Amino acid sequence: MAGTQGLVTDHMPQIMKSLAGPEMSQMLASTMPEPSWQQAYAGWMKNLAQIITLALITINAIGYATLTNNGDIPFILTKNVKRSIYLTTGTITTWCASLVYAVLGATLTWIGTMLIFPRAPYLPVFLASLVWALEMMLISAFQLFAATFKQGIGGPLLAGMGFYLLISIAGVFEKIATYTPLGLSRLSNQISEQQSVNNWFIPVGSALLLLSVMFLLSIHRFNRKELS
Repeated sequence: MAGTQGLVTDHMPQIMKSLAGPEMSQMLASTMPEPSWQQAYAGWMKNLAQIITLALITINAIGYATLTNNGDIPFILTKNVKRSIYLTTGTITTWCASLVYAVLGATLTWIGTMLIFPRAPYLPVFLASLVWALEMMLISAFQLFAATFKQGIGGPLLAGMGFYLLISIAGVFEKIATYTPLGLSRLSNQISEQQSVNNWFIPVGSALLLLSVMFLLSIHRFNRKELS
């Protein structure tokens, strides 16, 4: 998906015209903007925010359920390994995976887009993807916290989907998106299209703070949980 985003964007007008009738084709021709690298980057960010995010929420729910309820739990009970270290290692691995997805996807998108739109810059899609990675890490922090309460994937899956929907809905409101972590999704879209972004450090900084709080709460819960 990432490497072909520029090609898809470049041919999107022809694709839409071939799928529509003659009257609809004329309307599309007058309303559709010219293909550009901004559109290609926006398309990639949409894929990140929808398809890839939902897939990772499901994968993380399974991983956190395994991490906190079974799997390597016997290793903790029989070896001199602190619970906090065990949970921290698993969580950081998950967060690093999100960063790898973001950087790799941004790089492939830029390469594929630059072949079609030679002036496409790398920095916008790179920074926007990093903001998405932070959003994904924050969602996974809520999933981790939910996993410390009840066995199974239901808790972390519902927590992840719920917070994802909250971000999607709250991002529509100007003040919430500007001054809270719930504006990360909108911020990533603005950066990818090189729109003017004011006070970007507020949603990013508050997201990092909330991420740290949720992680520490998860460790606190896990240290006091009865392991099975």
